[in-house]
Amino acid sequence: MKSISKRIKKAYPGIAVFLIMMMLYGCANPFAQAEPESTSKVEEQVTSRPEDHVTSLADSMDEQAIVVSVNTIESRMQFYNLDVGRTYSLSYNGLTNVKNRFGEALVAGQLKEGDIARVTFMKDSRLVKSVTLLDSEELSLLTEDAPLNLVAFTGVIDEEQYKVNENIPFLSDGKIITYEELNPIDRIKLNIIDKEIKSVTVEKGHGYVRLQGHEPFIDGWVEVGNVIAPVEAEMLMTVPEGNYELYISKDNIQGTEKVAVNRDKETLVDLSKLDTEQIQKTGKVFFTISPGSAKLYIDGEEKDYSEEIELTYGIHQMIARAPGYKGLTQYFKVGQDMANLNVELTKGEDDDEEEEIISANTAKTATSPSEHRVYVDSPSGSELYLNGSYVGIIPTSFAKKEGAFVISIRKEGRQPRSYTLQIDDSDKDVTYSFSELPESTASIY
Repeated sequence: MKSISKRIKKAYPGIAVFLIMMMLYGCANPFAQAEPESTSKVEEQVTSRPEDHVTSLADSMDEQAIVVSVNTIESRMQFYNLDVGRTYSLSYNGLTNVKNRFGEALVAGQLKEGDIARVTFMKDSRLVKSVTLLDSEELSLLTEDAPLNLVAFTGVIDEEQYKVNENIPFLSDGKIITYEELNPIDRIKLNIIDKEIKSVTVEKGHGYVRLQGHEPFIDGWVEVGNVIAPVEAEMLMTVPEGNYELYISKDNIQGTEKVAVNRDKETLVDLSKLDTEQIQKTGKVFFTISPGSAKLYIDGEEKDYSEEIELTYGIHQMIARAPGYKGLTQYFKVGQDMANLNVELTKGEDDDEEEEIISANTAKTATSPSEHRVYVDSPSGSELYLNGSYVGIIPTSFAKKEGAFVISIRKEGRQPRSYTLQIDDSDKDVTYSFSELPESTASIY
């Protein structure tokens, strides 16, 4: 190539200068004018390369690419470019050089979703020459422990300040999702370079559990994993993916059923033929509550907690309230002879008002000018759930309250979705519209 280059310079000095300028421009950022993947165009670099060298030479580079997915059957890799915030796909072969951050050889299948890598490839053939993982820090934690501010692009984790990349991708099962689709119970992995969060990947996501034939247990309690909820006629539980033994009880009757919860899927549990048994055991629970002036309610009944409280085995609801403190509602399960439960209330205003829920298909009650609502306009005809409780058929609305809320949307034959909404205290209504649900089928137990 050196001798060829000299002959070109000697015969065509003007062309050689032009070629060098074009090569420098192309190397700067091959994605600067990138379009969505289907029409992606990488800025062309002018090079004179024999065709048989296509697998050993690269004319394009992505300095910090995020691995989205690797298809080892079709020999394809999908990456996300942080500069322009778009995905692109490339093919690879046996000559593609894949290395970890220490320079050790890897196979393509060892690349993980969310990894940060330097990628070199041939633009015209869209063939990967090399993938080299960069030295990055990984943090694994629950979504609720990693609040990210996507306006200021900052995050505070364990009292440590991080910057958030402005085009940060959120990944789940090889797909790009939105930040709102992360559930507080999801376990996520953050990939970080120089105190900047570059990608967020769902390591353990969530699915949905819907009950059928559970009428005898309405107003009782149901537990799936570490999620406990009151049993309602219409409810949709959001549960971490995994295998569980569902436990349900009311009064002194209880029963269990094995269930499997898959990511983003609905599991329908039929309890119409559930084997039940009488709850005969009791356990004593000693409550330590701060402040000591707080009142304690167990299953709606005020209790004196100066000494142990005897309760039947199973799930119970606890409410603690004190003037000048935020009220706390919590569910707990009694399953042993003796147990201690520590409760610490935080200072603040206690808002114990019931949320008013109105469906578009029911008559609306008059509201004062100071009351505001959260409206959900689409996908029309789908069911809306607020923190697991049925709201109505979209379009519908519910009373506006400041805080974080999880809404779930489901429809027969469709894949449910949930979104975490941060509702502010502004003096106005809020309206949300969400995309149509993808087709799917429920698992039945």
